[in-house]
Amino acid sequence: MKSRIESRRDIDVDIWNSLIDRSDDGWFFHRYEFQEALATWPAYEDRSFAIVSDQVPYDILALQPCHVRGNEVLESYGGIVCSPVLGPRQRREVIKLAYDTLFEFAAKYSLRRLDVRLSPMAPSLLGSSCPRINPLVHHGLDNRPSQTYIINLQCSEEELWSRLHQNCRTHIRKAEREGCTVRLASPTLSDLERYYELHCETYLRTGVRPHPREYFSSIWQHFVQSGMAVIFFAERDGVVIAADNEIFYKRAMSGWTAAGNTLAASLGANNLLHWRAMQWALRNGGFWYESGEAFPGARQGKSKGLNDFKRSFGGELYPIYRGGYDFPVLAKELPVPVAASVTSRLSLRIVKSFKRYFL
Repeated sequence: MKSRIESRRDIDVDIWNSLIDRSDDGWFFHRYEFQEALATWPAYEDRSFAIVSDQVPYDILALQPCHVRGNEVLESYGGIVCSPVLGPRQRREVIKLAYDTLFEFAAKYSLRRLDVRLSPMAPSLLGSSCPRINPLVHHGLDNRPSQTYIINLQCSEEELWSRLHQNCRTHIRKAEREGCTVRLASPTLSDLERYYELHCETYLRTGVRPHPREYFSSIWQHFVQSGMAVIFFAERDGVVIAADNEIFYKRAMSGWTAAGNTLAASLGANNLLHWRAMQWALRNGGFWYESGEAFPGARQGKSKGLNDFKRSFGGELYPIYRGGYDFPVLAKELPVPVAASVTSRLSLRIVKSFKRYFL
């Protein structure tokens, strides 16, 4: 199977996104515009690529989003997306080509680490199709998993409410008694400004540098207008006190970004926001809702608080498959997964494709 590697920027946006729409490997974080949004972060450099067939008709075999962060780490948020028309042998070849290319690039530019995180909301990783072991261990990556709470929305709203923990329902009722209401943000500039002001207030309060405004401008331009980002504002007396930015794609909803002032937590507004998001997803045909990364082993501190909050919405633990490879300091040779195959015919083709794309 003859193929070549092409930069994401050389692929038409509709062709890129079409494969993500069709493949069960694909989810929101693979989309073309999301790579553009990530590239607005300081010290992030987009290196996403496609594996393209050399045979007529022209066809994309797979997509691999990846970025260089801080000139030290090559990371892929979402992992590889393969074309659904590939047979088992072709799929294995394409996946090998993608991961070998990642290793080649990281080694070539003396990067410190390779990190890959699969999207737990991708259809191939949800429900009964969820793999029993981390798929990344087959590609030379160390097993570095995490976990998340996912809620099955294939039920009635009454049953969904009954699954909430008692303290969660109490906070929701309190927020309603205190006059909190929830509305959907519009794709207008004014709502973008409201969100960004709240984002900066939240991050500065916690001692973290806010994301650039361009990041949220990209979210509003590409995803709020298309309906893939559904942003809920909690208001009291006409003032926005908290916001919840949720992804809605392939009948699954997942938290993306959030912000809130100190008043919101004391009123229970954050619980109300997530409950309204769950209701919205259910009413709009959603099957799954992810309340967020879990820390079930935490016994105290911020991690325990976050875990208790996310668990209170009644979800079950699902794996977040992560893998990594730490490159030896001042290493002169390729990592073992690549070095073991450099003499093969496939790897010679990988090196040629790598040089055409990266060098």
